[in-house]
Amino acid sequence: MKNGICPKCAGREVYCHAGSRFAHEMITLKGDLISQGAAPDKYLCATCGYLEYYLPLADTLHVVREHWERVPAK
Repeated sequence: MKNGICPKCAGREVYCHAGSRFAHEMITLKGDLISQGAAPDKYLCATCGYLEYYLPLADTLHVVREHWERVPAK
Protein backbone atom coordinates (compact mmCIF):
# COMPACT_ATOMS: atom_id res chain seq x y z
CA MET A 1 0.00 0.00 0.00
CA LYS A 2 2.81 2.40 0.78
CA ASN A 3 3.85 2.16 -2.86
CA GLY A 4 0.42 3.38 -4.04
CA ILE A 5 -0.76 -0.04 -5.24
CA CYS A 6 -3.34 -2.13 -3.41
CA PRO A 7 -2.10 -5.68 -2.69
CA LYS A 8 -5.67 -7.05 -2.87
CA CYS A 9 -7.01 -5.63 -6.13
CA ALA A 10 -3.97 -3.91 -7.71
CA GLY A 11 -5.92 -0.66 -7.65
CA ARG A 12 -3.90 2.54 -7.85
CA GLU A 13 -6.27 4.83 -6.00
CA VAL A 14 -4.62 4.57 -2.57
CA TYR A 15 -4.94 7.29 0.06
CA CYS A 16 -3.01 7.86 3.28
CA HIS A 17 -4.03 9.51 6.56
CA ALA A 18 -1.22 10.16 9.01
CA GLY A 19 -1.73 8.92 12.56
CA SER A 20 -3.25 11.34 15.02
CA ARG A 21 -3.25 11.30 18.81
CA PHE A 22 -7.05 11.34 19.16
CA ALA A 23 -8.12 8.59 21.55
CA HIS A 24 -10.47 6.92 19.07
CA GLU A 25 -7.59 6.39 16.61
CA MET A 26 -5.03 5.04 19.08
CA ILE A 27 -4.00 1.38 19.20
CA THR A 28 -3.28 0.01 22.67
CA LEU A 29 0.15 -1.57 22.77
CA LYS A 30 0.42 -2.47 26.44
CA GLY A 31 -2.75 -3.51 28.26
CA ASP A 32 -2.04 -2.92 31.94
CA LEU A 33 -2.69 -0.04 34.33
CA ILE A 34 -0.11 2.10 32.56
CA SER A 35 -1.23 1.74 28.99
CA GLN A 36 0.89 2.84 26.07
CA GLY A 37 -0.72 3.66 22.76
CA ALA A 38 0.35 4.49 19.24
CA ALA A 39 -1.20 6.49 16.44
CA PRO A 40 -1.07 4.40 13.25
CA ASP A 41 -0.87 5.73 9.71
CA LYS A 42 -3.78 4.43 7.65
CA TYR A 43 -3.71 3.46 3.96
CA LEU A 44 -7.00 2.89 2.14
CA CYS A 45 -7.71 1.61 -1.36
CA ALA A 46 -10.60 3.63 -2.79
CA THR A 47 -11.16 0.94 -5.42
CA CYS A 48 -11.94 -2.05 -3.16
CA GLY A 49 -11.97 -0.58 0.37
CA TYR A 50 -8.98 -2.55 1.68
CA LEU A 51 -7.37 -0.81 4.69
CA GLU A 52 -3.90 -1.21 6.23
CA TYR A 53 -2.49 0.30 9.42
CA TYR A 54 1.22 0.99 10.02
CA LEU A 55 2.75 1.93 13.35
CA PRO A 56 5.70 4.30 13.66
CA LEU A 57 8.68 1.97 13.92
CA ALA A 58 11.06 3.60 16.37
CA ASP A 59 8.55 4.39 19.09
CA THR A 60 6.38 1.30 19.17
CA LEU A 61 7.76 -1.95 17.82
CA HIS A 62 9.87 -2.71 20.90
CA VAL A 63 6.71 -2.50 23.05
CA VAL A 64 4.89 -4.88 20.71
CA ARG A 65 7.77 -7.38 20.87
CA GLU A 66 7.71 -7.27 24.68
CA HIS A 67 3.94 -7.46 25.31
CA TRP A 68 2.18 -9.09 22.35
CA GLU A 69 2.02 -12.76 21.46
CA ARG A 70 4.00 -13.66 18.36
CA VAL A 71 2.18 -15.61 15.65
CA PRO A 72 4.32 -18.55 14.47
CA ALA A 73 4.89 -18.94 10.73
CA LYS A 74 3.34 -22.07 9.26
